[in-house]
Amino acid sequence: MADPGTQRGVMAGWLKLVLTAAAVMVALWALLVVLAARLPPGLLKDLAGFLPACVTLARRLRADPRVPWQAKAAVVLAGRAPAAGTPTRHPAHAAGRTRGPRR
Repeated sequence: MADPGTQRGVMAGWLKLVLTAAAVMVALWALLVVLAARLPPGLLKDLAGFLPACVTLARRLRADPRVPWQAKAAVVLAGRAPAAGTPTRHPAHAAGRTRGPRR
């Protein structure tokens, strides 16, 4: 059985790591918001505002009691689908073919 003092030290280390990662993430988001606000009007600025709008919409749908749970589940699945559908490697590399056909 492990020493309780050692377990607390490990948990404190993990807690510091998680809090540091969260603080860095929030700081990067704030930087991105500031940089996006400085963009000139156009497609890029609209695209930069699209993702925060999607997050706000999903949060409000999740919190609204009038929305049935099936619709909430569909929103969660739709939000996860793009990340799940993107291949991590090109299919040719996954199959071991890195060059074109031999001649």
